[in-house]
Amino acid sequence: LIVQVIERQFLLVWCSGEKCFLMDGEGVPYALADFESPEIKENEGKVVVVRDESASSIAEGVALLDREYLHFITAIGQEIENKTGVHLRRKFRTPRAVAGDIAVDTEEGWAVMLSREIGIEKSASSLAVVLSEAIPKDKRGELEYIDLRTENKVYYKFKNTEPATTPEDVAPAEEDKKGKDKK
Repeated sequence: LIVQVIERQFLLVWCSGEKCFLMDGEGVPYALADFESPEIKENEGKVVVVRDESASSIAEGVALLDREYLHFITAIGQEIENKTGVHLRRKFRTPRAVAGDIAVDTEEGWAVMLSREIGIEKSASSLAVVLSEAIPKDKRGELEYIDLRTENKVYYKFKNTEPATTPEDVAPAEEDKKGKDKK
């Protein structure tokens, strides 16, 4: 008889209602998260914690997210920080697990709203363009949010104002840039 023990590595923490679970790379919540444990404490500031605002119950041991969505969530911080220099807090929010939408606060005090349908690479590129062309660095402190959940459009809102949108030709995708040159 050979017994092989493999320790699961958690990828992120998923919270819903009053419970938080460690989630593995397969999208399976497998144990209640203990925020005082060495595993989490040693990675404080790096651990992504996603709050499901629907407070839906979580079935331990049953896959909640697919790998594509997990990749999207775990790539958000690095992709946005690399393309924009904007640092994100590691506490994310989603309306519900199946929504595919994630909101995350920046260290500068404003939020970024993302959709897995758009993808993190395109979203980060759009954010970089908007920050460099439409929102001066000295105005970022007045931002409430930047919404990147719509294809080829970016919406943003300054505190105490109405939401604004960027012109469609601000989209960062290469095909859009090529299309502008042909007009």
